[in-house]
Amino acid sequence: MEDQKKPLKSSFFSKIFKKKFIPIYIVILLLLTAGIFFIVMRQTNFANDTALKSYFQEIGIIPKGDDSSEVEEITEEDSEEESNEEESEDEEKPEPGIISTQYPTILNVKDGLGHTNYSSFGQENSSTWTRPTIQVGSVLNINISTNNPNESTLYYKYDYQSPGQSFITFKDWSTSKTAKWIVPSNALGKWLYIMVSVKDSNDEFRFDGSDDYTYLIYNVTPKDVVTAIYPTITNSKDSKGNINANSIGGNEGLTWTGGEFRAMTVGETVTFTITASDPNGDALLYQFLLQPQGGSFETLRGWSSSNTYTWTVPESLKDNNIYIMAAIKDNDSYLQFGDSGDDYNYLIYSVK
Repeated sequence: MEDQKKPLKSSFFSKIFKKKFIPIYIVILLLLTAGIFFIVMRQTNFANDTALKSYFQEIGIIPKGDDSSEVEEITEEDSEEESNEEESEDEEKPEPGIISTQYPTILNVKDGLGHTNYSSFGQENSSTWTRPTIQVGSVLNINISTNNPNESTLYYKYDYQSPGQSFITFKDWSTSKTAKWIVPSNALGKWLYIMVSVKDSNDEFRFDGSDDYTYLIYNVTPKDVVTAIYPTITNSKDSKGNINANSIGGNEGLTWTGGEFRAMTVGETVTFTITASDPNGDALLYQFLLQPQGGSFETLRGWSSSNTYTWTVPESLKDNNIYIMAAIKDNDSYLQFGDSGDDYNYLIYSVK
């Protein structure tokens, strides 16, 4: 009898991969593929903010509202930007001082060169103005911003003061809150003042003739010179042993340390000496002036190449406090302080 062929045993895979299970296999494969694709895309942030993300949310692969990490990231970035903006605003626009509910107040004054003063006497706040350097011929387009509590008509006035000179009006009272002014050659020096004033239409003033005012202060150099170099006083001294190492041009100090009046007697002969330097090596001129306290200056000795001056204290100054101004200048026409030269300081005494 012929041996009957035994049926082949079904393998493990043949048992699993049956035709009726093929649709299930396809779904599982698709889900695995989609899952792997999602993981890769999420790691690369490619799926964020795209149509794919919306589609994945619709079919349930990505839960709707699963944006916590993205929201956290954006929030942190926005917070940093807002912080930087706040810091920038704080630097550019400080908190105002006192804003009057009765009088107009100057909020800020801009000069058109990129400089803004946010201080005024009406606000009673500390100055935010640092004295910039500008040149002769610079065009200042001054613009005022104010607070007007009464909604009344406001008037503005513009004055300037060259170093050592008196104030001059370059635009009188008008309703214009802007003024154009070209820096003249006589404004050369370390202290050019631009005074801006405001008042309303009534005659009640907070200050003398105005409701608020402020200053723009500049260091003015010659035209086409970025930084003018002026001579400075190293010290001025007397033959009594008193030395003043300060000066208005060198370090903005005027008198010797402590500012007390040193003793001097009628009939006493004193020699004053100035030591100074000029970075350009120019020849220097020296001047000595006298001012009794409360009085006007008079020249003891005019401009001279000699840096010393000998003086005998007159009887007329007995029981007075006096100021001896020691001043210097070089031989060019650029003076930091007008008639006071390029630099000066004071020797101060009580005369007995």
